[in-house]
Amino acid sequence: MKERNYALLIGIVVTVALFCFFQWRVSQDSQLTAEFQTYAKVKNGMAMEEVEALLGPPQSVRKSSISAGGEMRIYDIYNPKIKGKWDFNAYLYVDYDSTGRVIRTRIND
Repeated sequence: MKERNYALLIGIVVTVALFCFFQWRVSQDSQLTAEFQTYAKVKNGMAMEEVEALLGPPQSVRKSSISAGGEMRIYDIYNPKIKGKWDFNAYLYVDYDSTGRVIRTRIND
C-alpha cells in the first residue's frame, strides 16, 4: 500500500511540474507572438512616418533593390525579454518607393 501511495505522489508531482513548464512556455511564446504582431501591422501603402511611429527609427537605411529612387529601411526585431532566453535575432526589411510608401516587407533572421 505504501508503494502505491508513493507512486501516486510521484505521478502528481510530475504532472504538476509538466503543467508549470507548459504554462511558462506558452507565456514565452505569447511574448514572441506579440512582438511579431506589432511588425505585422506594417502594410503596403503605409507612409514612412506611419511605420516609424509604429516601430521607431530604423537601425539601417539602404537603397531599395526593387524601386528606383526608393529606399529599404531595416528594423532590428529585438525584445530583451526574449533575447536572453531564446537567443533571438531577426530583422524586418521594409522597402519604400520614391514617394515614401511601403511596397514590400519581409522578415529575415
